[in-house]
Amino acid sequence: MLMVKIRFLKIFSVILLFYIFFSSNLSQNDNYIDINLNKQNFELDFQIPKKSDSSIVADHSIVNLIRNDQIPDSAIISAKQSLHIVYGHTSHGSQLIDGMTELPSFKEGLGGTEGLYNWHDGPEEGSLDIDDYGISGDLGNPDRTSWAERTRIYLDNPSNVDVNIVIWSWCGQADGSETDIETYLNLMSSLENDYSDVRFVYMTGHTVGSGLEGNLHLRNEQIRDYCRTNNKILYDFADIESYNPDGEYFGDKYVTDSCNYDDGETSGNWALEWQASHIEDEDWYSCSCAHSQALNGNQKAYAIWWLWARLAGWSEINAPVLSPITPNPSFNGNIYLNWSEIQDADNYTIYRDFSYINGYMQSLIEIGNTEETYFDDSVFVDAVYYYAVCSSNETGNSEFSNCVSVSVEFPNPTPPILELITSNPSNTGEISLNWTENPNGLHYTIHRYTSLITELNTSVRGCSKITSFNFF
Repeated sequence: MLMVKIRFLKIFSVILLFYIFFSSNLSQNDNYIDINLNKQNFELDFQIPKKSDSSIVADHSIVNLIRNDQIPDSAIISAKQSLHIVYGHTSHGSQLIDGMTELPSFKEGLGGTEGLYNWHDGPEEGSLDIDDYGISGDLGNPDRTSWAERTRIYLDNPSNVDVNIVIWSWCGQADGSETDIETYLNLMSSLENDYSDVRFVYMTGHTVGSGLEGNLHLRNEQIRDYCRTNNKILYDFADIESYNPDGEYFGDKYVTDSCNYDDGETSGNWALEWQASHIEDEDWYSCSCAHSQALNGNQKAYAIWWLWARLAGWSEINAPVLSPITPNPSFNGNIYLNWSEIQDADNYTIYRDFSYINGYMQSLIEIGNTEETYFDDSVFVDAVYYYAVCSSNETGNSEFSNCVSVSVEFPNPTPPILELITSNPSNTGEISLNWTENPNGLHYTIHRYTSLITELNTSVRGCSKITSFNFF
């Protein structure tokens, strides 16, 4: 039972009407909070397509690991000591190299280890060995097959016996036919079979503004699917230039390699916009980036250094598998999460959002951190909630787990029963109110009027809002 004492300056004949508010839209009145959450209409059991256990994919989801220094120095040093790389490319492919060239001074300016990200065109003590432009042309220049034969000639040369990584990039020719991409994949597979001591890096083509329905996206998906299915190494060029560092997605906005986007409703340049709202030499660094902006070059450099670390044997911690939420829907807002145990994990971080989680986004809410493989959350508003979990240890953070969701649907509360006012008439102006407690009630709002209240209208005044059970 709840009790309220209200002092009036004048004595009126008062009848009070109570409402329990338990919905996703609370009316704004004086200091009331206005919450307006739209339910998300997504499939509750939709899951992120996961990479296979043996595939290594450098995409937008890992760029912040280098940017935020979440990969240990030892992994970078190991890459410099063990990798010998040949890189065949033309102008678009130079984005990786240009970003890598300016990265050392940027990191060192922020207090990073001196020389950690140094690279050199050829062997040099303390630097990553990259034979840049070591093989002429690209994956479509001068044609779609010459690169493979040139690779064989290069690897058969005794002076290149130390080369253990081959990476080729596209310029614009990934926007070809399905058969063209099959040719590329078959040639790569043949090289892998014939040079088993060399690792070959696959690549998608740069964005061209044709959107998700365009041919380029279909051909890039063809490459991605092949790499996931067959446990290949992929540098996802197009995916990296479809997201800004905060994880905001532009791939569905007809994004181009220059970072321009225009979906008919919004347009701009995601790289220039992000650069303008962040501090140069603290959040990003200037570098040449053919056909594009400096930030794109930054992203490409972060992603390729992550890949070098992985190819040198750095074991990134695995992501847990989040179990489906039960019950679903939830009628009380109590959400019970549990996930698979990761052997090398020190702890797990749990994230929640009102939209599907497929990578880092500014809207993500970190709701907890635990060493256990379970977590209980409580929410108070009708909505669809999405959850994902990351595992972590001293080597860094895992990718996000699969995303699971739950619909929260609080039942409509029943109105409380207001007891008769005992001090009637009141000689002091103090009115003591008592009513039955409703366990589903979130707020009790008291309304006052000088005549019988049968409905709420502009004349009826809300005089109090109670969120505590001890209000006088």
